[in-house]
Amino acid sequence: MKRIIKLFLLSFAFLIISGCNTTRGIGYANPEYQNYSISNVAVYVDNAGDSGRLLEENVVNMLSEKGAKARGVRDLAKFSTSHEEFVEKVWALGVKEVLVLVASDSSGSSTVGYQSFGNATTFGNSTSMNMTTMPMTSISRAIRVDAKLYNNNGDIVWAGDAKREASGLAFIGDGTMTRNAAMAVIQALEDSNTI
Repeated sequence: MKRIIKLFLLSFAFLIISGCNTTRGIGYANPEYQNYSISNVAVYVDNAGDSGRLLEENVVNMLSEKGAKARGVRDLAKFSTSHEEFVEKVWALGVKEVLVLVASDSSGSSTVGYQSFGNATTFGNSTSMNMTTMPMTSISRAIRVDAKLYNNNGDIVWAGDAKREASGLAFIGDGTMTRNAAMAVIQALEDSNTI
């Protein structure tokens, strides 16, 4: 009986840790710029948290791996006194495009049931029983990214969105979530022949 309980707890722990996850991205090229391709791009993620920083780093690295010259500009935004000053600083870098990513990050948990286990001991005419009940909690997280690529005239040449949803402890950390969200953005850009 103890082996069955241990096997059940091990299986339950595996399910909680692994969970499930989905990632998808879709992009749309502006018909006026059908053959536009990213060459020298500034990447800005409009999210002040650590997830935003990691998402920007991942997108910059992945664009660089695809042969585009890419750089993050979060630090310029931090030290600009106005939106206009920030935009001037970005274009002064000599970039040809700006990829703006607006990211939202949400998480939640819910109790999906309870697991009870215990034991009973009989001695003579008396029986004593111990029981422990534990809640089974499902943890989930989602990152959604709205992306727009602007050329140096201020025109939107590409627009897309990406979504990463995961549950379980193994797939909801910042690193995994932002890396997969970045991959979805890059895949959407590739599917639109923009990189």
